[in-house]
Amino acid sequence: MNIRDKQELIDRFNAGEMEGAERIEFIRLMENDPALAEDVKLSKKMDDFYSKNMERVEMLEKLNSIYYKLKAEGKFSKESDVQKKNRRNFHIKWYHVAASIIILLGISFILCLMLRPPKNERLYAQYFKPYDGTYMTRGGEEHPKPKDTFQLALDKYHLALDEYNDGNYEKSWKMFKELPVVGPFKMEMVLYKGISVMEINKYDDAIHAFQYIIKDNSTLLVEEAKWYLTLCYLKTSNMTEAKKTLTHIVSSNAFHKKEAEEILKSLNE
Repeated sequence: MNIRDKQELIDRFNAGEMEGAERIEFIRLMENDPALAEDVKLSKKMDDFYSKNMERVEMLEKLNSIYYKLKAEGKFSKESDVQKKNRRNFHIKWYHVAASIIILLGISFILCLMLRPPKNERLYAQYFKPYDGTYMTRGGEEHPKPKDTFQLALDKYHLALDEYNDGNYEKSWKMFKELPVVGPFKMEMVLYKGISVMEINKYDDAIHAFQYIIKDNSTLLVEEAKWYLTLCYLKTSNMTEAKKTLTHIVSSNAFHKKEAEEILKSLNE
């Protein structure tokens, strides 16, 4: 389908000129082609925008028509030649200003739509927030005196966490990556490592980290891992997996149920 034929179909659909089997087939095409569905929405918004502004221009013309009709009926006092000239110049300038405003608004509207990030990226920016890296005290747990090698690894973990909390995500990722996935903090470490690489746009590595936590299924961090995994899918435009994990979060009444419901609603609009 070439661009002209595609736009003609979109215009006919938005104008309500499609009926029966043709309309059903076009709706099916939109369901299978998110880009087409987005084009239809964009075209409808632009039509509505111009329609609203054209109505304002038509309203001005109607007001002028009423004015001249009342004037012809003698409802206004006789004007001097200077008043007539001023009024005429005023109307000419007003129409030029109105036309210029409409054109500028139209151009601005189109540019905003062209430069606006896709919906999935806007949702990612709205809902992504790094996990709190505050040190956790494990009350009630008693561990034997750590060995020197374990204490060394724990110290490196805390140093990496300091870099994470300071927003030095590339450095924290490299430090977390060098640590063995062992000890009581191992899943927290994997989570922080995954979020660190999200911050430096390495989403495949982040997905691998969160899937590791989910597969291990040994801590409450599984729910956080599912949430950040969903955001990775959203950012990388993997909408099938994003909707699947969002639906799971909602149905399982997980920590981020409210946010998941909001994202799903927005994606389905």
